[in-house]
Amino acid sequence: MSKKKTIAKGLGASALALATIASGLSFGATAATAATAAPAPAPTADRTIKLINKIGANKYLIVTRVQGNGVIQTPASYVTSLAEARSVAADFNVRALGDGGFELYDPQAPSACYQATVLGWMARVQTGGAAVEKCGTQYSVLRQSDGSISGPDSFYSGNRVSFFGDTINTTGNLSTPADPPTTGEWIDLPDNLGDAFEALTATGSFPAEATRRAVVSGSAEPGATITIKNGATVVATVIADSSGDYSIGVPAPNKGGVLNLTVTQTVDGQAGGSQNVSLDYGRAVLVTDPADQDEASGNTAIAGAGEPGSSVQVFDNAGRTPIVSATVRADGRWSSTAPLSNGEHVLEAKQMSKGANTTTSTVTVNPGETAAELSAAGRFDAQDATKPATAFGSAPTGATVILRNAAGTEIGRTVAVDNAYEITIDPKKAQAGVNTFSAVIAGDASNAKSFTLDYGQAGTGVIVTTPAKNGTVAEGVVEFRGSGQVGAKVVVRGSSREVARGTVNAQGAWTATSSMAMAKGSYDLYFDQVTKGGLTNTVRHAFTVGTVTPPIAQHTVTSPTSGETVETLRPTFEGTGHNGATITVRGSSRVLGTGTVTNGRWTVQTGMDLAPGTYNLYVDQSVGGTVTGTVRAEFTVSAAAFRELTLTSPEDGESVKTLRPTFVGTATPGAEIRIGSSRTVVATATVGQDGTFRTTASIDLARGGSYNLEVKQTTKSGKTSTVQAPFTIDRTAQ
Repeated sequence: MSKKKTIAKGLGASALALATIASGLSFGATAATAATAAPAPAPTADRTIKLINKIGANKYLIVTRVQGNGVIQTPASYVTSLAEARSVAADFNVRALGDGGFELYDPQAPSACYQATVLGWMARVQTGGAAVEKCGTQYSVLRQSDGSISGPDSFYSGNRVSFFGDTINTTGNLSTPADPPTTGEWIDLPDNLGDAFEALTATGSFPAEATRRAVVSGSAEPGATITIKNGATVVATVIADSSGDYSIGVPAPNKGGVLNLTVTQTVDGQAGGSQNVSLDYGRAVLVTDPADQDEASGNTAIAGAGEPGSSVQVFDNAGRTPIVSATVRADGRWSSTAPLSNGEHVLEAKQMSKGANTTTSTVTVNPGETAAELSAAGRFDAQDATKPATAFGSAPTGATVILRNAAGTEIGRTVAVDNAYEITIDPKKAQAGVNTFSAVIAGDASNAKSFTLDYGQAGTGVIVTTPAKNGTVAEGVVEFRGSGQVGAKVVVRGSSREVARGTVNAQGAWTATSSMAMAKGSYDLYFDQVTKGGLTNTVRHAFTVGTVTPPIAQHTVTSPTSGETVETLRPTFEGTGHNGATITVRGSSRVLGTGTVTNGRWTVQTGMDLAPGTYNLYVDQSVGGTVTGTVRAEFTVSAAAFRELTLTSPEDGESVKTLRPTFVGTATPGAEIRIGSSRTVVATATVGQDGTFRTTASIDLARGGSYNLEVKQTTKSGKTSTVQAPFTIDRTAQ
C-alpha cells in the first residue's frame, strides 16, 4: 500500500478547523447540508481529505461516515490512536476555485457541495492561515484555535480538526465576530493546493568500502523526484520508489572537509519540502615531508597527513607506478620511504578516502636539478610477492645500467630514461635468503651501487595428496590438493600448457581445479611451487583419469526436522543423499512426491494437501532403480497451517444486487482478511478454524460501479497472500 496521504495541503499545510463541517461532528445543534445551488455536472476533486480532531492524549474525534446528498449525518467517533483515526475517518473531496477559495464534496455524492446551514452570512477573516470555503452563495471558514468545543457556533469557538498527515499548525483568527448582515471577502490560498506529501527525510552515510560513493537516503512521497544540490548545483537526482524510499550515491567533491547538501522532493511539479545533509569527507591529503622546494636524494622519508584509514600513493614525476603506498594511521599521519635520485622530483600524493573522495598534494624536491647520480634499490611486487623482484634507481638519462648478482653473473641491463631505470631480476639468478645485487653504469665500474633483497628462508617443498600418486580419478574437471609453503603459488602444468593454479593458505594447504575437462588417460604433470621473488621448486606427479565408482552416500532428511510442527498443508522435504539418486517420500500406501539428488542435496515438494495432524513418513533413496536405504520423516502439520486464499463470492465479473456485497472464501484459520483498495477498507474478517470466512461490506458501494478490490489475508505469523475480486454493483442495487 502506498504511503501517499491525500489531504488539502493548500489549506495552509496545517491543522485547520472546518467551520462548515464542524457542526456535523455533534459540536452543536447545527448540521452541514448540500447547497441547492450546486454546480452541474459534478466537479472533479483536486484532492481528498480526512477530518481528524485531536481532543486529548490518545483521543481523536473524527467523521466516520458520509451519507448521500452531501449531508454529514453520522456523528463523530472517538478513537485512541492516530493510525486508527486515519484508517476509519471518512473521505471528503476538495476542489480549488479560481478566486482563492475552495469547495467540499462527498466522494459518494459529488453533485453537491457542503455548506453550513447555520451560516446565512459571510465571514470576514484575517490573512494568516485561515481559508475561505464557498458553497453556492454561502461562505464558511476553515481555521484552527485552541479553545474548547461548545455551542451552535463551535466552528468559530475553536474546535481543532487536523487534515490527515499534517505536521505544522497555522492559526487563522476571525478579525471581527461573525454577524448575519456582514459581508465577507476572500483571502488568497497558497499556490500549493494539492497533495500533502509524505514528510521528506534525509540522512548521509559512507559505505565501508572507500571506493564507493557516499549515500544520501531517506523517505519521501512515493514517486517524488529527489534532487540533491550543492549550493545551486544539482549533484544527483533519483525517484522515490513505491514505498517512498530512496537512496543515491553522491559524487565526491575531491576535496577535504564538510560537503553541505540540500535535499528536496518535487511531486507533480510542486515542491514538497527540503532537508539539509552534511557529509564530512575528513582531511585532504597533505605532503609534509619533504617540504616543497627541499633538497633530498637517496632513501628519503616521505610523510604527510590525511583521513585516517585512507590509502595514499605517491607518484614521482608523473609516473604510473607509485613509489610509496601507505595507509593513514588513526592519528591522521602516514609515512614511508622511497629512494630518490639526484635531480628534480615532482612528488604527487593521491589519497582515496571514504566516499570515493580523491585528493592530491604536490611538492617539488630538488627544483631545477637535472643531473642524476647512480643509485640502486630493489623491491618485491606489492600486490603479488611471488612475481620476480625489480631493481630500480636513478642514473643519468641515456646511461646503460648493468645489474649483477653476488657471483658476478649479469642479470640484465637497460638504458636510463628520465634519470631512472628498472631491471627485472630473473628468479633463476637468485636464491632463498638474503641476496646481494650491484648496479653499475657501463664504462664506470668503479662506481657500483649495491643493495640486498631478502627472498625468505627455504621452506617446505610442494606436496601433492590428491589425486593419489598413480591413483585414478574420474574424467572431467579434476581437483588437485596438497601442502606447501605458506603464501606460495602452486602451478600445475604439462610440458607446454598450464592446467591449474592455487595458493597455499595460512594452514599450509592448497587446492587447484583444472581449467579444462581432462579426458581418460595417463598423466605425469609438473607441480611448480612459486615463492617470494619468483623462486620455484618443482615436483612431478603421475595419475590416471578413468572410470571411478564412488561409494553410495547414505541419505538424510534435514527438513522438516524430527518432531517439527510445520505451518503449511504442503510441506517441502529437504535432505542430503547420493548424487543422481531418486528420493521418494511416501506413506504406507501413497507417494507424496519424488526428487533427484543434485550436488549432494535433494528437495521434494508435497503434491497434495496434508490434513493437520502428526505424520511419520517413509523417505526412500534409489540408485539405478534399487532402493539403497529408507529413513523416516516425523513431523506435525499445524491446525493453523497456511492455506492459499480463495474467494468464492462474489464470482469474477458478477453483477451484485446489493450496495453492500457479502464476501465468502477460504484461507488460513485465524488469519485476518482485509478487502478494499489501497485507500479504502470495504470489509474485514477473521478466518474461522474451519478455514472459511464470510463478511459484508461496511460501506455502500456505488450503483453501477465496477470494482476490482484486493482481498488480502495476513496470518498470525505475518505471512500474506492476495487475490482480486472483480465485480460490479447493479444499477438497481439496494
